[in-house]
Amino acid sequence: MYLWSKNDNVENNHKGPGAARNSGIRHASQKWIAFIDSDDIWYPNKLNRVKEIIESNSDTNFVFHNEMHKKLNGEQSILNDFGSNYQENKPLILQVWRSCIFHTSSIVCHQNLISKSGLFNEDYMTA
Repeated sequence: MYLWSKNDNVENNHKGPGAARNSGIRHASQKWIAFIDSDDIWYPNKLNRVKEIIESNSDTNFVFHNEMHKKLNGEQSILNDFGSNYQENKPLILQVWRSCIFHTSSIVCHQNLISKSGLFNEDYMTA
């Protein structure tokens, strides 16, 4: 699995999250894309765990997971239990339309899936 290094940084003028993500996608050299925003922290084994899931499910093109939301004051962590909201028998697009069932940094998806969808809308400043 490819790990991004400091030497791979892509610099852009600030145009919002959609533009930054699209730039990263365009510069990606691997089949799988993982997102992390500047205010997010991954557990050290996140990419290895996702890699195991991808390798054991060859027909997979999209992986998402739960996340812990830690308050700025460091007090309480809140579990965003996205998995409990996902309904395998319903199309993902309908579920996303009705509610937020994952956040960007809990997503790893195949590059082809992003390319087919037309990348992120750069006019949206928050989603």
